[in-house]
Amino acid sequence: TSYIAVPHTEIFKLYSGLPANQCNCQVHNQCVCSCHDMTKYPDMIVVVGDLSVTIRPVDYMQYDSDPNYGAYCMPQFLSVEHTDKILLGDTFLKRVVSVYDLDKNRIGLARNINEATVDIGNSNGRYFLLPNL
Repeated sequence: TSYIAVPHTEIFKLYSGLPANQCNCQVHNQCVCSCHDMTKYPDMIVVVGDLSVTIRPVDYMQYDSDPNYGAYCMPQFLSVEHTDKILLGDTFLKRVVSVYDLDKNRIGLARNINEATVDIGNSNGRYFLLPNL
């Protein structure tokens, strides 16, 4: 998936970090936001074990347009019912290098050194703490 999927009960916690004057988050558990100024949106920091990864608005906002409404952006967050798990899709994975060890049932994550703008510890971000994998 391209999205960061979170339990249905948690989706509005994610949306609460988005500027209310830029987004309408009341439509079917989705947000529709303005794309005009991405600097108005916060960075989000995902913490997995001891790895912190900054997800920038350009990473988590998807541009789209509609002939009736014009250009808009939608955060790449997905509400999932009947689970307490978080799925980190391409929105997260494009910021890291991931290695999958099927024999030992484990995943290794490291910061992508080709991403020059990885910004660890941004005080403007929202933090999401995940258990060690």
